[in-house]
Amino acid sequence: MTFPRQYARTRRFTLGVPGRFTVSPDGTRVVFCRSRNGSDPVGCLWTYDVAGRSERLLVDPSALGDPAAPVPREERIRRERARERGTGITGYATDAAVESAVFSLSGKLWRVDLRSGAVTAVPVAGAAIDPRLSGDGTAIAYVSGGALRVGDGDGDRALAEPEAPLVGYGLPEHVAAESMHRMRGYWWAPDGRRLVVARVDVSPVQVWYLADPAEPAAVPGGGYRQRRRDPVDRRPGRHPGRDRPGPARVRVCDRGAVGRLRVAGGRAEPRAGPDAHPRCRPRHRPDAGAA
Repeated sequence: MTFPRQYARTRRFTLGVPGRFTVSPDGTRVVFCRSRNGSDPVGCLWTYDVAGRSERLLVDPSALGDPAAPVPREERIRRERARERGTGITGYATDAAVESAVFSLSGKLWRVDLRSGAVTAVPVAGAAIDPRLSGDGTAIAYVSGGALRVGDGDGDRALAEPEAPLVGYGLPEHVAAESMHRMRGYWWAPDGRRLVVARVDVSPVQVWYLADPAEPAAVPGGGYRQRRRDPVDRRPGRHPGRDRPGPARVRVCDRGAVGRLRVAGGRAEPRAGPDAHPRCRPRHRPDAGAA
């Protein structure tokens, strides 16, 4: 097989490569994502037993539905920014003890027991994006329709909902993902009682179009050149420029000092204000993984 054919078949030699590692606190197990082989694009969830030096397939997306089914727009954007070329399970989140994990498939939310491999569907209010378990595993947070929602024993409810059409909670904006490589927009506190949440308002960000690279600010017309292009190229996008109004405001900062929300529904306003750290990249606690 020629190199160009291999390069295309393996999607730049990324298929079959393990990633997204999570080590259990006692160091006996490692959870990770990987497709079955170098030509299979469907990512599965696996666990590796350190003592026995053996791996075990936990979740095969094909058993839960069509792994190539359409995904929500927010998930497509997340995969594009993460340079994720596969399908199926491309990400997951565990509790602090690494006993359970959650993941989404085509907007549906699933929970898996990492020891027995039992998979359970979790009811959600809409398409679930970037689900994450609390440290104690009693609650699941996820983003849906621009709102940050939490599901637990008391039901599913919204903690923060958009106040305007161009406002969203819980997802990183373009600058955070592309320039700072921050692919998350919210973090659980170690005690599971609070969340650090990014609030993104893209209304001041300039609108660009992909129809004409020479004039990205020009609105596409109905000429031959525009009609020949794929409709996605005519879709507007908001990307900050150097000489234009600033990027989206993100209410998240170092050690959770900005943008805190209580799980009970109460809101604590940032002490420093939403504009104090517009591009602050959050750090992660090594002991709990929270901001």
